[in-house]
Amino acid sequence: MKRSLTLLVTLVLFIAFAAPVVQADSSNNLLKGVGKKKSRRPSMSLLLRDDLKAEFQAIWEAYLAEDKDDYLSHFADKLTMDARTLVGKRAASTKADLDKRVTREFKLQDFTKVQFEECFDLRSPNMVFVISEEMMHDHIPVWGFMIEPKQIRKYMKPGDYLVIANTLPDVFDKVSMPSTVYLIFRKIGDKYLVVGMD
Repeated sequence: MKRSLTLLVTLVLFIAFAAPVVQADSSNNLLKGVGKKKSRRPSMSLLLRDDLKAEFQAIWEAYLAEDKDDYLSHFADKLTMDARTLVGKRAASTKADLDKRVTREFKLQDFTKVQFEECFDLRSPNMVFVISEEMMHDHIPVWGFMIEPKQIRKYMKPGDYLVIANTLPDVFDKVSMPSTVYLIFRKIGDKYLVVGMD
C-alpha cells in the first residue's frame, strides 16, 4: 500500500512539474519553426488596401472609358479638388463641379485611346500605394510622388485612406495626364467614396 501511494505521489509530482517544461519546449519549437503552426488569417488592413486599389482601378477605368455616370458614382457629394484642377477657386467643391470638369476634359481629348494598364501599375509599390491618415503623420514610406504629403494631409480626416499613383511614362504620348494622381477615400455608410482628389 505504501509503495502504491509513493508511486501515485511521484506520478502527481512528475505531472505537476514536468508538464510546464514540455509545454515550454513545444512553444520554443513553434518559435523555431518546428511543429504545428496556426494558419495565418489575412490582415484586414491588407484586404482593405486591396479593396481600395481595386476601387482606384474601377474609377480610372470608368474615366478612361469616358463613362461619366459610372465615374461620378464613386464620389461623395462634397469633396475637395486640389489647386491644380481648380485654379483660382477654393478647394471645397461638389460632385456637380466635378461633373462639369469631367465633361470639359472629355471634350478636350479622347481618353478611350488608352487602357488602365498603360497608365498605372498597381503591382509596383513605387508607382502606387495606399496609406491611412494616421500613417500620413509619422509613418510615411519613402515618398516618390510629385505632390507633397502635407498638401494632401490637410484634406484628410482620421479613418481616411489615400491611394496615390505615378502615371506610367508611356501614356503621355497618347493623352495628357498628370504625372501623379491621388484619391482620398472615406467610409460613408457601408462603402468607401472619394472625398478628395488631385
